[in-house]
Amino acid sequence: MTPYKYFVKSTLQNTDGVYSVTSESVSLNFYVPSDVKEVGGKSYVTSSLTKGSDGSYTVNPTSIEVTKIVDKPNVGTWEISKKTKHWCVVDIDFGSYLKGTYNVLVSFQGSSTLYNRQKNFRYAFVKSDYKSKVKLKIGELLKVDKFNLKSYYSDDTKLKEPIIFRLYLQAKELRNFNEQYPWSTSSIIATSNPASGAETKR
Repeated sequence: MTPYKYFVKSTLQNTDGVYSVTSESVSLNFYVPSDVKEVGGKSYVTSSLTKGSDGSYTVNPTSIEVTKIVDKPNVGTWEISKKTKHWCVVDIDFGSYLKGTYNVLVSFQGSSTLYNRQKNFRYAFVKSDYKSKVKLKIGELLKVDKFNLKSYYSDDTKLKEPIIFRLYLQAKELRNFNEQYPWSTSSIIATSNPASGAETKR
């Protein structure tokens, strides 16, 4: 598999109609908005702006202006990477549990399932700046800022993880550590890995 990378044509070296990349060539990743900065109400490729000592950006004669396109996401064209977070606006209707329109950073979730035909997704809820986190509560789940949407592609029954979760809840009710839920600094559980001897605190 060969990944394609796009460059601004005017920044490539043209030799008799053959274009090549130089150290000054500007690449574009259309799925990573962090590569774009807004200056004076216009959007520019971040690497083409001049960064000041105070961290602010200014436009220079070689700055490249780009256009923001808002469209329905074509997941099939997304880079297969868990690190890439796509800026999305999502309409959610979980009935009485959660309903509304939310700003969400959407990314692929899972390692062994990353190349499955149906992928898992991670929804990280944020404010309109796509930086500040927003914690939400869905049903009986804890109030958190991100949730995993599982496809259960390799589980034809779609029952494996729900059953495991219910067994875990039953086991938790039979153990004293259930009294320490939710976890706090005053109630710490220490577990260890017999193989490594490392201790983990929750």
